[in-house]
Amino acid sequence: IKYNLINFFLTNQPERYLNPNFGGNLRKFVFNQITSGNTEYLKQDIQQQLQSYFVNVIVDSLDVLSYPDENQINIVLKYSIKDTGLTDEIQLAFI
Repeated sequence: IKYNLINFFLTNQPERYLNPNFGGNLRKFVFNQITSGNTEYLKQDIQQQLQSYFVNVIVDSLDVLSYPDENQINIVLKYSIKDTGLTDEIQLAFI
């Protein structure tokens, strides 16, 4: 599941031919001006997609951290897997 989540974050829409809405679409935000409005929209979009594509993943916390001076976005996802008690964390930086 961890590698599927990482793949989701690294995929841009519409890279998947049969599923054009799949993907975190994070790289496109790096090329836009980073504002608190953008990061809040991004966070909501990621949460909605995770609920749609990863039904067995419970999002414990999702932080979208922006560093406008470096034009960088960091994603920190803490999650657990339903019915297993397993928890994990993913941290990704997009520069």
